[in-house]
Amino acid sequence: MHPSGSNTAPTQYSAANFAQPPHQPQIAHHPAAAAPTAPQSHPLPGQYAITAAAHGPADPSARPPAPPTRALTAQHYAMLASRMHTAISKDWVPHPMAPDVAYQHLIATRRRIERIRVLETEQAARLPAVDPHIEQALFVARIDYRTRFARIFPINHLPAEILTNIMRLVCWSAQDPRTSTRTRLHLTWVCRQWRAVMFNDHTLWNAIWFSDYPDYERSFAWLERSGNAAVDVRINDSKEKPWSLDMGMRVINKLFTKLPNIRVLVVVLQDWDPLLYLLNSLTRVKTENMHIIMERLEVHRTGPTYEQQGTAHEQAYYRRLLPLFGGAFVPSLAHFSANAVHFDWSRSVITNMSTLDLRRIPLERVPTITEFRSLLRNSAHSLRKLVLDGAGPKWPLGPLHTPPVALPALRSLALGDFSPSYGVYAAAQFLAPHTLDLTLMNVIREDFTPFYNLMTARTPHLRVLTLYGAEIAHDTPGARAAFVRLLAALPRLAYLRLNGVSPAMLDLFLYDAERMQPAAGVPTAHPVCPALAVLEYHTIDVPHLARWLAARRGMGLPLRKVYMSLRAVQELSPEHRELLLQAVDDPETVQVLNPILRAPEEEALLSENA
Repeated sequence: MHPSGSNTAPTQYSAANFAQPPHQPQIAHHPAAAAPTAPQSHPLPGQYAITAAAHGPADPSARPPAPPTRALTAQHYAMLASRMHTAISKDWVPHPMAPDVAYQHLIATRRRIERIRVLETEQAARLPAVDPHIEQALFVARIDYRTRFARIFPINHLPAEILTNIMRLVCWSAQDPRTSTRTRLHLTWVCRQWRAVMFNDHTLWNAIWFSDYPDYERSFAWLERSGNAAVDVRINDSKEKPWSLDMGMRVINKLFTKLPNIRVLVVVLQDWDPLLYLLNSLTRVKTENMHIIMERLEVHRTGPTYEQQGTAHEQAYYRRLLPLFGGAFVPSLAHFSANAVHFDWSRSVITNMSTLDLRRIPLERVPTITEFRSLLRNSAHSLRKLVLDGAGPKWPLGPLHTPPVALPALRSLALGDFSPSYGVYAAAQFLAPHTLDLTLMNVIREDFTPFYNLMTARTPHLRVLTLYGAEIAHDTPGARAAFVRLLAALPRLAYLRLNGVSPAMLDLFLYDAERMQPAAGVPTAHPVCPALAVLEYHTIDVPHLARWLAARRGMGLPLRKVYMSLRAVQELSPEHRELLLQAVDDPETVQVLNPILRAPEEEALLSENA
């Protein structure tokens, strides 16, 4: 049981995505550079419709067959592009061309561009209708052009600064750290000139993920190549291969030779030993009066929350709490996360944060109520995201008669993994009326009526609600009414994300807020969450969800989009698939969300008043 009172297991979710370079240049439009175009009702990049059927690769020279649905899947296009690229380039050997040969390639390239423009004209003439033949023919023509165009384009004749910008576009367009790592390696293997261009640009090597266990030779080579550029570092071990104290000392000592240049540091380790050594090493900022540029620090311990395993603990820093950076003030720091790691909060200078993230900290090691409120006050006008997951302020020693701290800039709030009484106590310490995104985690097994009563009407502008592990444990009229009142106070809620939510709690989204009764699938004058338009679900009872979707449609409040996780799709039986499709107006409503992307609707909602 968590000391704050919750007997639920700590919420497990990964550290924030590893930061990419902050400025992401945009690729200029070219008639042959775009992906297949589609109207807004089609699956967007990063998703694909579960109704679309996969096809085999088409012959690039033949007219593509008509697909059985009006949208081809993203998987099909990716497979087709890969096979076309292989077929076109497998026998090609780069070589100097005679002028007449280069001219013939140029003429052929111009014909391909003209073909693309003809297809684009035909496509535009048929809008808003979509011709699947033109859709796939255009895709085939673009892949054919893009694969062959490199044969005549003298890319190595470009000035070095332009070639460098091209390399940056390629490297920074990667959507995850592993792809970014592979991309940078592959570019250095093309030729001597590309290798020299890559090595001369320090910013191409400043995102370093220490994943090449156990010697980290590649990671330290990239650290050296980054020169004096600001670097973004992620370190993580695994349950199977946890870091020892010796490993932590070797890596941290070598890495921290560039401590003044580290802009982002994300550390995810199993055991206390290497983490305490890291925290002690950060005290150099104070003892050496060091100027650092760190903007983001995340320290995550993924081992047991309330158990300290390790060596004999002879070092002094095992026996005392360490202040962050030794108590030094780091003006650049704006993002701070502490997960199952604690500090000497009284001597830590944490101010002007944009993100404050506290998770899984024993109640005897969390900030006192005075320290916690100071944390909030010191970032009151800059704090945009607050996470309290199994952490918050200590219980006060006596009665507390202080007004809540106003957080006017807060847009994202995550609360959970605590008892109802502790949730009321922690949430009562602040007011964030402009919150757009609220996450509630592990509100299960106990009666959270007091907590829901407190939260009611506190976030009137909320647009996105996430429920991870939620149920009405004591299914009484009073408990149901408390949650319905909370929902009724969210008139602008448009995006709902569910994972492990009980059917009884899901049904409360079908209530009439005045009568406190289910609307029975018919229009009602006072529905809860009338603006709800998008649902994203991960684990849920699918037959019940299908009935719920049909009921919202019967109330005159159909959902425009239902996103499923990849895991949910893999577990979806044909019978359940049919139930989902029958519960919505348009089969294209149900789509699969790429796990590394945020839905475009959520992006748009959270950008409001940003």
